Amino acid sequence: MHVDLLLNETSALLSVLSPLGRLQVPTSRVSTHVLSSWEELESRAAEAAFDLAIVQPDFPGGNQCGKTNVGKIVRVRDAVGPGGLVHFVSEDGFRKGLLDDLHRLGCRFVIIQGTDDHPRSILRILSRALTCRTVQARLLEDDPSGIIERRELLLASLVGWPPPGSVSDLACRFHTSPRNLRRKMEAYGLLGPRQMIRWGCLLEVCALQRLGVKTRAHLAAILGVGDPTTLVRLCRDLTALSPEEVLTEKYAKHLLDILVSQLKSA
Repeated sequence: MHVDLLLNETSALLSVLSPLGRLQVPTSRVSTHVLSSWEELESRAAEAAFDLAIVQPDFPGGNQCGKTNVGKIVRVRDAVGPGGLVHFVSEDGFRKGLLDDLHRLGCRFVIIQGTDDHPRSILRILSRALTCRTVQARLLEDDPSGIIERRELLLASLVGWPPPGSVSDLACRFHTSPRNLRRKMEAYGLLGPRQMIRWGCLLEVCALQRLGVKTRAHLAAILGVGDPTTLVRLCRDLTALSPEEVLTEKYAKHLLDILVSQLKSA
């Protein structure tokens, strides 16, 4: 995975990257490129030179997503898609309303220093962002309906951050009830909300494999499963594969194909 970095401070850089080492992510799986300007980032985005870019929205200076950088953020977002841009908000740069500003700009993935910058959260945010790019390429670009609400339901359930912990949680994000959410998803040809949430977890595991993390403990933790029997049953119900098969690169490449076929038959 190639990651571009546009960050104000060395300390911020270390805050983002050091957890990867603590989680024993192989350095051979992640390469970084430190940028010096938004213009350089825009140029590399146009060339598709990276998988993810981690940026501080107030770079350079302290205008905190003010008018100067909104246009730059939008241009990069449009070039790389919703999953290609991860924002790092430092404690100094945080202010009330900044997250709302970023969400209005379509920036789905934000690492908040002091909140999300512990090892597992950072790894999961990067994995979800990678998953978002995959989902966008396979499930959105060829979406014949083009219905905005359908796309939002799909993205929120499969790649939302923080991940929806339950059907009620996902329903709240759309200001509706769990029953109405199920009806909407059925009407749009999606799987049930619980299945979609769990599929999002499986796709996240696939992204973790790109980072070299592929242990049964990670799979169980992300799926929220406490015992081995339940983990085996859940994996087989969703994919017809065992946990060990889900965790191999050979089968992981086919997980999205399985999901696509299930969506087509939903």
